[in-house]
Amino acid sequence: MFAYGFIIPYRKVLVSVLEQNIAWMEHTYKKIGNHIEVAPLGFQTSPKLVLDRSTGKISSYHHATIYLNVTNAGLSDQIMKDFEIHIHADSGVSSLPPIRINGLKARASQVIAYSLPFPTNLA
Repeated sequence: MFAYGFIIPYRKVLVSVLEQNIAWMEHTYKKIGNHIEVAPLGFQTSPKLVLDRSTGKISSYHHATIYLNVTNAGLSDQIMKDFEIHIHADSGVSSLPPIRINGLKARASQVIAYSLPFPTNLA
């Protein structure tokens, strides 16, 4: 191991220095790249009642909006084309399209609103 002429000539000392600084080095490697963090902010629903005239049943189609705060906590810009976040729902809801995030700058965040409809039988 050397830097600008500084050399640690003894293997035992070199291993000791690396062991003492490994946490700092791993933290540095992690922060150099982009580091995407996703935090939930909440959700909001808005119901819509629909009457099925043939059966007389009332159904409610809720439109849910999920709010997420997406942060690039790393030290470099997000350079991937699309970073996808997949939400897995319980049965009864069809597969949901992924949330795509693109071009998030270093140390920046954005709020994403993700909307989806889901049916709920009322009668």
